[in-house]
Amino acid sequence: ETKLWKEIFTRYSKGAILTGSSAGAIVMGNFQMINIINAFEKDAKPNWVRGFGLVNWAIIPHFDWAIKHDRNKVMNFLKDAPNKVGKIAGIDEETAVIVRDSSEFEVWGKGKIQMFRDNFDS
Repeated sequence: ETKLWKEIFTRYSKGAILTGSSAGAIVMGNFQMINIINAFEKDAKPNWVRGFGLVNWAIIPHFDWAIKHDRNKVMNFLKDAPNKVGKIAGIDEETAVIVRDSSEFEVWGKGKIQMFRDNFDS
């Protein structure tokens, strides 16, 4: 942990607002698929690593686009993710998730958020 990260987390814990889109959203989760583009476009094996842990779930952005282009591949990513990853949130494009705490959030925008796992929901 760097001094900068400690300061960011301290301020976040006290109510500061953090925002992120696309890769900036991915890193806020407890885990992240760091090779999501290669996994999707080049059939690389998904590589899950720890994220910042600001929410208790992993985040996959552009979810509506991904499902539209290759639903089976996306569903396999979700199903085959290691158990340690836990819940996974698929967040549509043009959609914001306002997180109040790890268990309470609100969805704004044109799309939706879909939560997966706990014995895999599809």
